[in-house]
Amino acid sequence: MTIRIAPRGGPATCPYCHDGLDPAAVACAGCGVGYHDECAATFGRCAILGCRVPLAVPGPEATPLPRLVAMASRLAALSATDLGGLGDDDDESFVVALLPGTPEHPDASAAVGELLGQTPYDGRLRLTSPVPEPLVRVRGRAAADAVVQRLAGRRARAVALPRHALLRPLGRTDAREVAPGEPPRLVVDGSGWDVPLPPAAERLVVAVQLVEVSPQTETKNLWSEARGRKAKVKTRRTLERRVEPGALVFGRAPGDPVLLRRDVARLSGCREPTTFGRWARVLAEVSRGATVERLEGGAASLLLTRRRPLVDQVEENLPGLLLAARVLHLAWLAA
Repeated sequence: MTIRIAPRGGPATCPYCHDGLDPAAVACAGCGVGYHDECAATFGRCAILGCRVPLAVPGPEATPLPRLVAMASRLAALSATDLGGLGDDDDESFVVALLPGTPEHPDASAAVGELLGQTPYDGRLRLTSPVPEPLVRVRGRAAADAVVQRLAGRRARAVALPRHALLRPLGRTDAREVAPGEPPRLVVDGSGWDVPLPPAAERLVVAVQLVEVSPQTETKNLWSEARGRKAKVKTRRTLERRVEPGALVFGRAPGDPVLLRRDVARLSGCREPTTFGRWARVLAEVSRGATVERLEGGAASLLLTRRRPLVDQVEENLPGLLLAARVLHLAWLAA
């Protein structure tokens, strides 16, 4: 058997996002593979199996990060193996994230823009986002806390999160039934597995809207009455948008959330005649006494990403919701 090694045709691509690279890409010092600045800043370590060398990103001590929806799109395409080395001997890296709900103020916009090395207008875009927004990656807890305090002094709400806790594979557990009680119990994946939820004081519920947009093609054959045969084909392309309420439930322990969907989750013993009524009862039972956050409306639409960028055109917001909810969960644990 003969193995030939030859240069690959076509432009070089980034191992994380698979988009094309320009000549000024960040190169791994270990194997020479190139990365986008944003991908290198986000993950900080070579993705090639057996390499895992830290990526040196040129720039200031605080490295700017892409917006949350771009980060979620990259994370959704990576497996646990791809992300397995990110936390190794690099636990000193922290991500400073901006929390939603910060009142708009010129001082806060200017502070965020300065931190990113951009204009106050760019800072305002992050400041007014309805979802949490990663800002910069810094080295060390003291440096991260200093950035948070500096933003707080300019009226911006931010939190410092360990990078290895944020950049994990996006996972969740689907629940099908809620058994009332304190705490409620869940039936997972229809298997009859009974899972108790944390007590209300140790439970975070993130109410979400699951959005999926897919292209649809409708074809009509137009017949000629005079000739009695098909004259031409008329094709119309539309976008079908499906919106479904749901909830992500977290506890005090780190880990993936439990996902409740309106069309799947039901409450034991509930006899509400409508789907909306049954979902309202499920959400009320799970949220009773718990801390509740919301990622609905504009926040849900903002997080749309391609499900499989190189294969189809279906867009969904579940990866973005999982990452945004993870930021809210880590901030809740740190409070």
